[in-house]
Amino acid sequence: MIKLERKIDPGPKAAPDLGFSFTNCGHMDAHARVAIKQQAADNALLYTEKICKALKGEDSGATNGYVISKEMQQWITEAEEQRHDNEEFGISIGVRGATGAGKSSLLNALLELPFFLPVSCTEASTATASQISWNFENDRQKAFRAVIKFRDYDDLAKELDQLIADVKERGELGDNWDEPEDDDDIRAVLDEKIEDAIQKLGTNWDLEQQTIIDQKLTAANIIESNKEASNLLGTTLELSAPEAELFSEMIRPYLDSTPTPEAVTVWPLVQEVNLYVKSEILKHGVRLVDLPGASDSVAARSKVAEKYSANLDLTLIVLPAPRAIDEKTGLTLMSEYQELTARMGGNLTGPSFCAVVSQIDNLDSDVYIRGSADARNDNVLGGVLKDMDSLKDECDSNAAQLKKEKEKKEKIDEDLKAAQTKLNDTREELRELDNNLNSKKKKKKSSEDLELKRAELEGGRYQILKEIRRLYRDVEMLDTLIKALEDRQKQIPMELEMLEKKKQHRSVFIRNRYQSSKLKEGFRSRQQRISKGHPQSQSNGGGLDVFPISARAYLALLKDHSRPLGSFTSEIHTGIPGLCQWIQDSTIAKRERHLDMLLASYKFLYHDIDQWCDKQSEGKVDFSRSQIENILESTYNALEQKLLDTVNQLLEDLKKLIPWRDAEDIAASNQLDTIGGQVAARWAKKYPSLLNDSRRMASGTYAAILKRSGGPYTSRTKPPEDYDWPLTLSSQFLGLVLPQWLKAFNDDMPKSMGPHFFEINEIWNQLLDEVEGHFRNTAPGILPSFHENRSALEEREGQLHERLERLFAIKCRNSGADHVYFTQSIRSSLGPIFQTALGIRGKKSMLNRQAMIVARVKAHSPRMFIAAYQSMITAHEAHVSRFEKEVRAHPARMIMIIRRKLNIMLGKLESNAGKDTRIVDAKATMQEAVKALAIQWVSRWRNSAMIPQNTTTQKLEIPERYTEICVDPKMEGVTIKVEKDDDGGQVPTQGRKRKLGSTPSKS
Repeated sequence: MIKLERKIDPGPKAAPDLGFSFTNCGHMDAHARVAIKQQAADNALLYTEKICKALKGEDSGATNGYVISKEMQQWITEAEEQRHDNEEFGISIGVRGATGAGKSSLLNALLELPFFLPVSCTEASTATASQISWNFENDRQKAFRAVIKFRDYDDLAKELDQLIADVKERGELGDNWDEPEDDDDIRAVLDEKIEDAIQKLGTNWDLEQQTIIDQKLTAANIIESNKEASNLLGTTLELSAPEAELFSEMIRPYLDSTPTPEAVTVWPLVQEVNLYVKSEILKHGVRLVDLPGASDSVAARSKVAEKYSANLDLTLIVLPAPRAIDEKTGLTLMSEYQELTARMGGNLTGPSFCAVVSQIDNLDSDVYIRGSADARNDNVLGGVLKDMDSLKDECDSNAAQLKKEKEKKEKIDEDLKAAQTKLNDTREELRELDNNLNSKKKKKKSSEDLELKRAELEGGRYQILKEIRRLYRDVEMLDTLIKALEDRQKQIPMELEMLEKKKQHRSVFIRNRYQSSKLKEGFRSRQQRISKGHPQSQSNGGGLDVFPISARAYLALLKDHSRPLGSFTSEIHTGIPGLCQWIQDSTIAKRERHLDMLLASYKFLYHDIDQWCDKQSEGKVDFSRSQIENILESTYNALEQKLLDTVNQLLEDLKKLIPWRDAEDIAASNQLDTIGGQVAARWAKKYPSLLNDSRRMASGTYAAILKRSGGPYTSRTKPPEDYDWPLTLSSQFLGLVLPQWLKAFNDDMPKSMGPHFFEINEIWNQLLDEVEGHFRNTAPGILPSFHENRSALEEREGQLHERLERLFAIKCRNSGADHVYFTQSIRSSLGPIFQTALGIRGKKSMLNRQAMIVARVKAHSPRMFIAAYQSMITAHEAHVSRFEKEVRAHPARMIMIIRRKLNIMLGKLESNAGKDTRIVDAKATMQEAVKALAIQWVSRWRNSAMIPQNTTTQKLEIPERYTEICVDPKMEGVTIKVEKDDDGGQVPTQGRKRKLGSTPSKS
């Protein structure tokens, strides 16, 4: 081999600054950077797809005899791999919560699809894990897609076998309730189990206890009796629709108890549902996972849920506001086991976990104010209530005055009527008097008396008219006053309605503030208890983000922005935008890392395709390509072996990091039996997680949990309580190994990798040096071109390092998921103990069972711990074997890249003399077409117009003050009347509807 010092010959070593917008945005905030990089990635995806089609001849339909070279076929392969990697990239966000917590409504709000997922579902809503991802299908008829995987035959048969066994045991016990108390408990437990199973499976199979006994049915008999249902087992179904509402109806039977057109209730048969939708929140890798409840008895579905849970990036715990906090505040968020295992997978560092308090619109403000000291002592709410009381008093006062004024008006109307009558009578007398006067004049009689009488009547008429005018003025004044009072009475209800909304908004705000404070306090206290003595296991910050939301109000605004739900007058009031902002902020770092790696790969793909299209250097160097390739081949092979040896040594060193010796030391100590005994003793408590709570569990519940091998089991109390004894023991045992586990994979592994990565870098540079030496000795004319490409190859090695580091990061994450096997082993070890306990009958059986279980668990804890740890290590080694295969492929990939790069370079330099002109012309035509696409591609990358102004985001929290909504018929959207606070400042308000998750910006 020829070993040369680097930079012997001068040459252009650094790649020219191409002025790409995504490489010049480091001064911007994260959201602006990611927006630019995402646009650049989208452009790269678009143009690499077009170039691949051009290279394959798909656009023109023919290549005129030209067959692209091997290196360009590799270019196509890498471009397609990058597209696949981008589509596979995902940020999984798990949504946990009990039935009725509002998970489906929350998911619909995040997706901005009001009726996409069925709400108010039965057990199916928490039994089937479903994942919602971006739909990459561009066929409009498949705008919404679903892939439904059904349970296999054996999984259902196991469930039916358990039902048959329970029915037989129940029959053997009979109905003699005079037996000892324990037998009564067993009967009740069996009745509950059988009822649940028949209620679920009986929708497809005619199941009755007596029929199962009389006909001696088997699982096979039952399954085969319904061909429509049995034919679904072990299959996968794909559905699609062009519209959301149609699709929602199609998938409903697989998510709730709605039967299919064939009258099959399929949700008990469903194992997993994957939904694909074009929704803004999913566009760049976010995947929403609706996780089933902890009490699902179906093993297949539990495994699916565990698979998703082990790979979550974020977790949203949905708690309905009416019962978000109780005596178990903090424990309802995430179990101790869930938190420990999340830390093992590195998923509880930074903002990866939050509480979502749903249904905040579900609040009777009057009842809440009477029961809440915070509400009664709130000055703002007190002011609103005072204004409401004043308005009510004003309304009562106005009503009394209105009644009084109307009575006055009635009296005046009567007086006016009497005066009018009197006036008419006077006028009649005057007419008669005038007739008499006229007749006396004809008779020439004296009329002095009549004239006097007429004067008197005229005077009276004048007084009456004067009185009538006065009465009319009084009526007019009273009408004005009455109308003003009536108008005010009409206005007061509207003001009261506005104040009622303010009262509702403020009550909701106060409850949100109180619940958030309590949830944070409870979570912080519990976290400190879990982390006590294990500083390595503490999560960053240790805080909890809480987001009160009303999905119903948000969906109402989506439907009609001018008709909000109660006091939720704009999106920001519903809390959904704030939650979306948290999701954006929490995922931005991972998105940017993905985009950086993606764009780095696309930069090299562009550099390669641009060089392949360049005709300026074609045929300018005289050399034998076959000779050069033969010389380089030995160098490639030798250096690839060196790289492989280094990678193998790296893998061997990493295997030594497994903290097996620490586990043996723990098992040899006396702490395991103590911990095991203490945990088992708590199993007899109603609330095992509340260490200061001594309330005992009902004997029936204790027997029910034993009958289910320690759980999972959900009580029928309100609210229901979840029990899983093997899980609680596993969490305590895992807490002992967690510090060593985290140290091995989070601290020791990166330190161990560093020297090996440095050695890989040195081997890569050695390879480039030897290639340069071969060119100098055989074809010096190639050196200028090689110098132009060397810096790109050096940069490429850095990108390959990042790829290798990502593989190790995935390995660490998968190692954290191995806790599943630890828990499975603990379950297996505890199973015989629980079965033995069930054999204890008679009076005081619960106490005797508890004593036996505590003694056995205490005695066998070291053995159970070692067996569980060994199971976890075995699973870890299985993951490592798959991981090693990918890592060992890394050297070959590195050599392939440099080989392709140099072959493209050599292909450009060699002469076309002696080649078929038709093929040469066909290649030139293809190069021109590809060059045009490459120019468009790079112009998009260089386009500075795509760079937005730097922005600072405003926190989208629910405002403290209520804002009134006003619809302006002259405007397309909705404007918000701005409330003034006590200091005269404007309260933050929300204007027209904006895209979900977007954030307002300021220059």
